[in-house]
Amino acid sequence: LTEKKEFADKAIKAYEGCIETFSEVDMLSRIAEAHWQIARIKDRLGEHLESASNFKAASKKYKVVANDIPQLKDFYLEYSSYMQAWKEIEQARHFHAREEYGHSAEHYDKAAELHNSSRLWGYLGLDYLAWAQLELAEDLSRRDRSRESVVAFEEAIKLFVEAKKKTNTALLKIEGSDETDVAMKLIKASDLRQQYCRGRICLEEAKVSEREGKRQLSTEKYGLAAEIFQRVESAMESEFEREELRLSLIHI
Repeated sequence: LTEKKEFADKAIKAYEGCIETFSEVDMLSRIAEAHWQIARIKDRLGEHLESASNFKAASKKYKVVANDIPQLKDFYLEYSSYMQAWKEIEQARHFHAREEYGHSAEHYDKAAELHNSSRLWGYLGLDYLAWAQLELAEDLSRRDRSRESVVAFEEAIKLFVEAKKKTNTALLKIEGSDETDVAMKLIKASDLRQQYCRGRICLEEAKVSEREGKRQLSTEKYGLAAEIFQRVESAMESEFEREELRLSLIHI
């Protein structure tokens, strides 16, 4: 709640203590839950590889539990796959932060595939497919292929719109508060990403106009892009997200 790292570190230590205690009595499902919670905290801290490592550990524990308890095998395999999908998402975020957008897209694609195969979380697959498309658009921009990048950003917007519709429909059937929270955050993120894509389209069009010597049009497009990015930044909840946006724009 405070966004202070000291409290996040205390929470991680507490969950690590849980893992140690539950290991003594071989309660694998509880160990998996603790890894899951650590992974979520690491994500908020921007420590994506460590988050991915904890999601991977949670996935492995859930898979073992699935084999140990045949009556609940399908249930725990679902959670194992869900943790695996989140491992891919965290790896995607890691490569995004390194501006390796092609690799980021690959991991979002894998996350989408894992969600699509899930009975519980299948509705989220399209959302991560949209994120993969956004990363591909970023990659094209980095390679100065602005016209192709515009087309890719436009496709990402379409996917985000469809993903939002699908998630809104799924919300009517979701019962758990945690899952509802995840879905609501994805809906908000989808809205912000659509705005971000529109800003990036303006930016890429500004680059094209500048190269063609159309300075007035280029200036107008740059100004419009700046306005959109300011709105996106003000709508973001955490300082980490705002800083990530600023850094990404600096390097464009």
